[in-house]
Amino acid sequence: MIKWHSEEREIRSLNPAPYNPRRLTKTQGEQLQKSLDEFGIVEPLVINLNNTMIGGHQRLKLLKKQGIKKISVSVPNRQLTEEEEKKLNLRLNKNLGEFDYDLLANGFDIDMLEDVGFDLGELGFDLDEDNEMLSSESSRGGAYNDDGIHDIHYMKLGYRLEAIYNSKNRKCIELYAGRNALTYWYKRHFKEVITNDIQRFDDANNKYNMSALDFVKNELKNHLDFDYIDFDDEGCPSQEIIAFFKCIEEIKTSSFVLCVTDGNGLNLKSHGRLNFHERYLTGSDKIIQCTNKHYKIFGEIVCDFITKIAEKTGFVANKLNFYRKENGNVVYVTYLVNKK
Repeated sequence: MIKWHSEEREIRSLNPAPYNPRRLTKTQGEQLQKSLDEFGIVEPLVINLNNTMIGGHQRLKLLKKQGIKKISVSVPNRQLTEEEEKKLNLRLNKNLGEFDYDLLANGFDIDMLEDVGFDLGELGFDLDEDNEMLSSESSRGGAYNDDGIHDIHYMKLGYRLEAIYNSKNRKCIELYAGRNALTYWYKRHFKEVITNDIQRFDDANNKYNMSALDFVKNELKNHLDFDYIDFDDEGCPSQEIIAFFKCIEEIKTSSFVLCVTDGNGLNLKSHGRLNFHERYLTGSDKIIQCTNKHYKIFGEIVCDFITKIAEKTGFVANKLNFYRKENGNVVYVTYLVNKK
C-alpha cells in the first residue's frame, strides 16, 4: 500500500498533468472559489514525487490567481507510475465537475475506466465499435504521443492542401503542430510557417511551447501578416477560435484561410454533458446532457459556430470544404474568411 504524508511546496513548482480530464464550467469555477473563500483548502492537493499534479488542478489555478506562493500537498512515499497517476486521478475526479470526454476516452484505457466504476454502456460506448478507437484515435493521446510521426488522414491532408490555393502563400500558423507531419507540407507552400504545441518532442522543433489559447492571446499580435491558420487539435478548439476572432476583430486584415479540426463528436456520442452556448454559441447558457440528435448534427453545429463567430466579429466565412471522419467523431473543415 502506498503511504502518503504532507509537505509544503512552492506553487510554481507544481506541474499540471496533461491528461487531466476534469473541466469546470464558469459557474462551477465560481462555486469552487466561494468554497475556498469560506472554508479554505479542506482537502490537500495531491502530487507525485516529481511534482506532477494528480488531484486539485482547478484549486491550483485559483490559488495561483490569488498570488499564494506555498501550499500544503499530499505526497506519496514513492514515485507513482503514469498508470497509477492516471488511475488515482480518475478516482479523485469521478462524479465531480464536468469531464472532457475526448481526453477521457483517448487518455485512459477502457479497463481503467471500468475499474474505477464507469459504466461504459451508460456513457454511450459500443465496445465492439469503439474499443480500438478509444485506445488509439486522438491527437492528444494515442497516435499523437507515439514515438514516430503518425499518418495524416488522407481527406484532411487533401482538403488542407486544396485550401492553400486560396491563400497568398505568405505565412501559415499551425497550432498544435505535434511532430510536424502537416508542417512538412506547409513548408513546401508557405514562405514562413509558425508552429505551436503545448508538449515538447525530441524529434520536433516547434517555435512556441504553449497552449493554443495562450498563443492567440499573447503571440498572435506578432504574426498578423498570416494568411492561413490551422487549429489542428482533435479536441474542441472553439474557445481558442472565439479568442482568435476577438483578437483580430479590430484589425484591418486581408482574406485568410481558416482550418479547423474538431473532435468533440466523441463527447456527444458518449452522451456527455456540455454547455453548447459556451462552446458553440448556440442554445441556452447552461450545461445539458448530450443526445443522439446532437451527435447526428455535430458537423452542422461546428460549421454554424464558425459562421456565427465570424459574423459576430465583422467577418464573412465561406466554406471551402468539409469532411466528417469515418468514425463520426472528428470534423475537418476549412473556410476562406474576409473582412466585411
